[in-house]
Amino acid sequence: TNPMYNQEQLEQLEAHDQQLSQAAANCPKHGNGVLKERNNVIKQIFGLDDSAPETKKPTDAKEIMKKRREKAICIDRVSRRLFPCTFILLNIMYWLAFSDLMSSLH
Repeated sequence: TNPMYNQEQLEQLEAHDQQLSQAAANCPKHGNGVLKERNNVIKQIFGLDDSAPETKKPTDAKEIMKKRREKAICIDRVSRRLFPCTFILLNIMYWLAFSDLMSSLH
């Protein structure tokens, strides 16, 4: 046993873990939110504080579209530089290999 926690807390946690493992057996892939529920119970039993706020997913359609637009703009900016540089690099490699091939034929 862990001396940091009292026996009652440990018994509560053990009982709840048994319930959760039975619930998780019904859905092995998702567990029907079992892990989230388990974490909440652990926080309640041991009085832990949730110091890091959860990231809120955008639910409004305008917010979702704004995020997608920002992502598309970022991809466009990277592509504007990446694709021409890649083309130039491949072109240089091609012509160096082609000129080497032509000089070996003569």
